[in-house]
This record gives sequence, C-alpha cells and structure tokens, in this order.
Amino acid sequence: MITTVRRIQFVTALADALELETTYQGISADANYPDWIEFYSAELVQVGDPLYVQTQLALGYTSAQMLTLFEAAVQVPV
Repeated sequence: MITTVRRIQFVTALADALELETTYQGISADANYPDWIEFYSAELVQVGDPLYVQTQLALGYTSAQMLTLFEAAVQVPV
C-alpha cells in the first residue's frame, strides 16, 4: 500500500481527477493551519497527515478512494 507521495504528485493527481478546486476550497484560509501549510509548502503528503485528512473530508472520499488517488499520484513523473 502506498502511504507517501510528493505534494506535486498529489496536487497533479487531484487536478487530473478534476478535484483540485474542491480540495482547494476545503483548505483553511488561515496560513497557520497545518492543512494550509502542507498544501502550499510540504514536500510529501502521507496517509493521515492534515492535508490528507482535509482532502478526504472535502471530497467525501472513502479510504479506498484515497488509496486510488495515491496510486494515481505515484504515476505522476517528478
């Protein structure tokens, strides 16, 4: 099971799935919140971290759907 991807891979996979705007709207507008910090500056996205959790909540994805998103993200060249 894939548990870590690069942030750029994650964001690209969201864009490819046409879910980037919904995710972006679900991220806190406060630059002090962990999900905002990770969305804009993290190197990696890991299962269970604030960006992962906020994305899952914003999209209403199941854990299986998030795994599929991570699998798509791994395929994005870096």
